[in-house]
Amino acid sequence: MLLAGMNIDKWTIKQWNSFQTYTFGDITIPDNGYLILGRNATKSEFEAHWGTFGSNVIYVNSFNNCPIINGGETYALYDSLDTRIDTTYLIMSSGKCYQRGETNTNNWTELSADSANPGSGALGGHSVGVVITETSDAPGSGNFIYEFIELYYDVGTGNTPPEIHNVEQHPFNPPSNRKAIIRANITDDYGIASDTLYWNLNGGGFYKKSSDSINTTYFYYSVDQEVEEDTITYFITVWDDSNEVAVSDTYSYTVTDSNHFNVLFDFTKEETAGEADWIIDDDMPEPYPLTPWDQEDWLGAISDWGYGLVREGHFSVKTLPPDSSITYGEATPLDLSNFDIFIVCEPQNPFTLSEKTAIFDFVRDGGGLFMVGDHYLSDRNSNGWDSPRIWNDLGASDSFGIHFNVSGDPNNNFSDNSYNYSATDSVISGNFGIPDDYYGYWGGTAMTLYPGKNSYVMGHIWKTGSSQGNYDVMLATARFGDGRVAGTGDSSPIDDGTGNPGNTLYDGWGDGSDSIIILNTTYWLCAVSSSGILEDNIEEEEERIIVSSMDNNLILTYSSNNARPGQLSIYDCLGRLIKNERNNVSIRISGKYQGIYFLIVIDTNGIHRYKLNLFGGGRCLLSK
Repeated sequence: MLLAGMNIDKWTIKQWNSFQTYTFGDITIPDNGYLILGRNATKSEFEAHWGTFGSNVIYVNSFNNCPIINGGETYALYDSLDTRIDTTYLIMSSGKCYQRGETNTNNWTELSADSANPGSGALGGHSVGVVITETSDAPGSGNFIYEFIELYYDVGTGNTPPEIHNVEQHPFNPPSNRKAIIRANITDDYGIASDTLYWNLNGGGFYKKSSDSINTTYFYYSVDQEVEEDTITYFITVWDDSNEVAVSDTYSYTVTDSNHFNVLFDFTKEETAGEADWIIDDDMPEPYPLTPWDQEDWLGAISDWGYGLVREGHFSVKTLPPDSSITYGEATPLDLSNFDIFIVCEPQNPFTLSEKTAIFDFVRDGGGLFMVGDHYLSDRNSNGWDSPRIWNDLGASDSFGIHFNVSGDPNNNFSDNSYNYSATDSVISGNFGIPDDYYGYWGGTAMTLYPGKNSYVMGHIWKTGSSQGNYDVMLATARFGDGRVAGTGDSSPIDDGTGNPGNTLYDGWGDGSDSIIILNTTYWLCAVSSSGILEDNIEEEEERIIVSSMDNNLILTYSSNNARPGQLSIYDCLGRLIKNERNNVSIRISGKYQGIYFLIVIDTNGIHRYKLNLFGGGRCLLSK
């Protein structure tokens, strides 16, 4: 039998005339069961004073918040919307216990405090829900910590329909080459007799199937992959043993493209030294469970980064364990040739010559590298190396044009909540959203860009008050060979604050727009057609057009080493103006447009013309 219980998350007890409150967390009172809110005693202390609880009793220690009984108190219970659910009406006297009569009345009996019986004695059977059934002072000098309020969840003796909660799908954006998994929390006071998922394709007739598996109260269903842009609509119907029925809300999703990317997070460079915890999970190389339904399913300070990628639908993640080597071109499962992106968060040991060669060859041949550093002198394992020096030693300055500032460089250890970026930037705006808040450093180093060494290097976020040029850069990208590179000078934006016990961590991932910016930059590293690119971007020595897509729109971003655009315009074949942007580096056109169009860029050096072959859905061919 699956019992529903009553979840009272964010419900509140309020005490008058001495005003005290207590707000409950994610707590469920069992059917026809009790919740005891004690003043300031542990459960074992409370039971030693009043007696042992039954299995249908939940105990909560308010830590001296409520009740505080000195005489003259009245209590009321409010739900999460601040709607009053119940009240005692009575005014208490010190040294007394008050017990409710039938749960469907508001009649109370005053007794001496030593007559209290917390966790028993409620007269239910009336299906009235959660009510206050007892409140009591504690007899004896100094025993005030045992004062309590008792709640009782009266579901009655009759049967009620099943309840369907928390319907979710994995992944959020199911691709055409993967099944969608549907999960629902289904409960009933008697027992579930049968369950069915109904789903249809593009508004057609409904198919049906029973759950694939059940784990406690969670029921799981799977829907076969369909063709890109197909729409799947579904709902769940459940019957209990008494033939009571419940039907969920209706949900839908649209099948996305079939792109799939493999991401490897490094753990060979002591990324957990000191207070750091830069891993996605304790289980390696595969995180467990493989299908996470919540960020807390994986344990590590960058678990939210991995979770965000996997739940999106197009990514798989693994960890390169400490006893492994960074290789490229070898016949091993964790060789970089099996991955699209390599992420290294604040390495504490330098790369060997063979590892440097592997990383550069991987990027040159089309791989994506995300370099995460930290402030100068962030040497966590006391070996004389910090992450800025390690990235510079890799050759990031000479090859990628990205230098992490160290001794003698400005701003090699600063904190900042920076809004100094463009929300139309096609690297930091994308599939995971548009940043609208700050990018946060909590002790990081700036980066200096060397376009003379790599003409494709580009800054995206700068220190507050700095010009948007080659200095004081907080997030940068570059092209190298056929691959792409991203770098940030602080680990704070990727820290989700939920690492292993004993580490001092902070939730930078949940601050500002950090997570949106990091996830979009990660996606940019893939360099895939679904981002609007079906051939190389136009990138010449003095000018370049970066092509990306977002929300079915095509975004064209112009950049030049020695000129600023004054106007970007898109025309059709008949010379009609479709879209015009002045004093902006980007122009956007809806995915509904298809056919031949022309992009005209006017900058301080003259007029530049490009041909656009639009295929719709944010995809195009671009040529000079």
